[in-house]
Amino acid sequence: MITPAGREIVLKEQSFFDGADNVQGTYGLDLTAATSLAPLSEVNQPGPWMLKVVDRMSADTGTLVGWKLTFQGQI
Repeated sequence: MITPAGREIVLKEQSFFDGADNVQGTYGLDLTAATSLAPLSEVNQPGPWMLKVVDRMSADTGTLVGWKLTFQGQI
């Protein structure tokens, strides 16, 4: 995920052993981000948020159906 300030937060690292077809859940609740979510608390400027998706497994194909960013409580 990329903040409006251009800071990149890695939610999930690539893993050769991860055969999951989908990533479903809430980071900070039932999923743990690969890097700290703490920098998100410093973001208070308007602008676009972006999701960067990279799939390096050549046998995988798929489509990102959707994503949602919601802030709740403290990070």
